[in-house]
Amino acid sequence: TLVVRDRRHCTNPDEMFNEVCDHLKLATGGDSIQSVMTVFRPQKFNEIYGTRFWSTQFVRYAGYEDKGTGKILGDPANTKFTSYLIKKQIWSPPTKRTAFDILPLVIKVPGKDKPYVYKLPKEVTHEVSLSHPTCPEVKKLGYKWAAIPAISNFSLNLGGIQYPCVPFNGWFVTIEIARNLLERYNVTIPFANALGININDEFLPQQTLVEMEKSILHSFKKSKFT
Repeated sequence: TLVVRDRRHCTNPDEMFNEVCDHLKLATGGDSIQSVMTVFRPQKFNEIYGTRFWSTQFVRYAGYEDKGTGKILGDPANTKFTSYLIKKQIWSPPTKRTAFDILPLVIKVPGKDKPYVYKLPKEVTHEVSLSHPTCPEVKKLGYKWAAIPAISNFSLNLGGIQYPCVPFNGWFVTIEIARNLLERYNVTIPFANALGININDEFLPQQTLVEMEKSILHSFKKSKFT
């Protein structure tokens, strides 16, 4: 069941951020993950975009690209956004960068030159650290992922009225997270080594995918995000 929250009266960015926190609390605070949609005000006829999130999801990981080597620390899907935030001095990354630094929530309001930037509090930023049901070495790798996919750059058209700010969440299936880590983060080799899988085996991709899904399902159940 989808819970729809009517927040069209909220126009102040601070109020919107508080509603985002409440959205996350509702989505993750029960016995199981709750699908939630929060509807903010529609786009006005004289606006090109309307109020919107620049962030694609509430919880996304930064991607730092080394221009010299081309290597990426973190999520390659977010390198351009991360670079833009740093270059424009919208956001300063941690002194010690990691592969799982959470990006800020960025809200752009029509008529305002600068966006509003917020850091989600830890109590609503739920992440699941990965472990394996039979291989303790996997936990030492430090892999993790957001507990829910909360899409924030979704636009909705209802009867010709445009709603550019309608964040919603569902839940992950194991293969989504598995492919994100194995393909985007390119962790196949270290993950296989931790499990003792022969990295020269012709079925390496299939074996690591199965074991990664086992890890994800085990970890989410253990963290009670199901």
